Amino acid sequence: MNLNAESMYAAAEHLSQSERGRDSLAGLNQFFERGYSLDAGNIEACTTLVQGFFGAWTGSARDAVAEHLEAGHAK
Repeated sequence: MNLNAESMYAAAEHLSQSERGRDSLAGLNQFFERGYSLDAGNIEACTTLVQGFFGAWTGSARDAVAEHLEAGHAK
């Protein structure tokens, strides 16, 4: 995977081509706005959850996030 400005725009363009992609794009925008100033520990936690979600731990990542949201640990 080649990460550069061009690949970022290409990825956003790809997502904008379908309804699900556009929904995900909107979610990413909210995530980026809120996560812009995270410290290193929080960045690592986000990275762990995203890698798990798109890797072998999809259910565990979703369950962990949902459980902590339901418990009132996140707003």
